[in-house]
Amino acid sequence: DLVLIVDDDRLLRDNVARILIPLALDVRQAEDGLEAMELLRSFHPDLLITDLEMPRIGGLQLVQWMRRTSELSGVLVMILTSRSSLDDKLRGLEGADDYITKPFEALELKARVKVMMRLKDALDTVVERQKRLEEITITDELTGIYNRRFLNARTEEEFAKALRHNTPLTCLLLDLDYFKLVNDNYGHAWGDFVLQEFARLIRARLRQGDV
Repeated sequence: DLVLIVDDDRLLRDNVARILIPLALDVRQAEDGLEAMELLRSFHPDLLITDLEMPRIGGLQLVQWMRRTSELSGVLVMILTSRSSLDDKLRGLEGADDYITKPFEALELKARVKVMMRLKDALDTVVERQKRLEEITITDELTGIYNRRFLNARTEEEFAKALRHNTPLTCLLLDLDYFKLVNDNYGHAWGDFVLQEFARLIRARLRQGDV
């Protein structure tokens, strides 16, 4: 699990990193929001711990930018700041998942980070299951290729795109001649294998933009 600590105080970043060592986390650091943005373009942490007041780009701006970036939507955010007013907390929690004020207790920080990591694992599991369900609804169980539900939706999209940009669109309809004889003479299990192999051969020869 990967954690990114963003704070202009190097001693505080190192202290937080030491506190998190027992949790076996990969901890990385950034000195302000601008450096954090540059790092977030190259990797996506599970948890971001950030201060609010920093030079160049502050914590609120960083979090707002993250929430507008779809690739970072799954990153959990913890605010770690000396601002303790109710208004500051409410503003911070608009885009964050937790809020801790400085000075903080090491045990509390460690406990809250553990909760965040458990939450991240649970969210990742839900997302993975959702992706699997979506895949099942548009995929043929036997061959693993897209089914008619996907075909109907994708065809409408491709026709609309071709009309809008005045570009050519090619559709191929393929049929296996005398396929019924395969099932009748060799059984449906062999017929299934033929379909699977036929789908594999076609898929192996598709270009990147083909479906």
